[in-house]
Amino acid sequence: QWRIALSWLSAYFTGYLFVPLLFAYRGPIEAGKMGMSLKLSGIVYTFSMAWINTRVPFYGALIQKKRYRELDKLALKSSLQALLAGIILSLFIIGGLGILERYFPQYSNRILPRFVIGVLCIANLINVVNSAIGGYLRAHKEEPLMVISIIVAISVAGVTFISAKYYNATVMAILYTLVMMCIALPGFWLILIKKRHQWHNIKK
Repeated sequence: QWRIALSWLSAYFTGYLFVPLLFAYRGPIEAGKMGMSLKLSGIVYTFSMAWINTRVPFYGALIQKKRYRELDKLALKSSLQALLAGIILSLFIIGGLGILERYFPQYSNRILPRFVIGVLCIANLINVVNSAIGGYLRAHKEEPLMVISIIVAISVAGVTFISAKYYNATVMAILYTLVMMCIALPGFWLILIKKRHQWHNIKK
């Protein structure tokens, strides 16, 4: 339980560094834009996770019965549905922002540019994949993601501080997404492959 708690705390507190650091180094306007942009792009993650969270309880039941093929089939289906839903919603958000910029520029100026929103949507899609992997692994009553979660948290905290102090919100969003893409996603995926072979006695 403490491993799971530490993993969740690492992700939770890291996500709350963006706005305070931007406020301290870049001022309230840029911090406010980042806050609004994070809320908007975060809808992608919240909406998509409905396909994962409703299925995770069934994972444990299938694991207890050692019905691993059914488990993998259900997990893959749920993950793909969640990812597809996230992609579609991201496109809607980007398209909607294009309309907002054209017809209501006074409101679009309150958030970061569409490009940055798109980058944050990509980060949220990666988080959907990672959360799907996390749900699958934790259904086995273990927490193998603690170390990678801490590594990601430290990396995100580092690039957030650097970009807030020396650059801007755009650089912050890009660096954050790169950390998720280059460190978090491969790390989660490798652990999934390793643990799946170990727990299910799959021959490599």
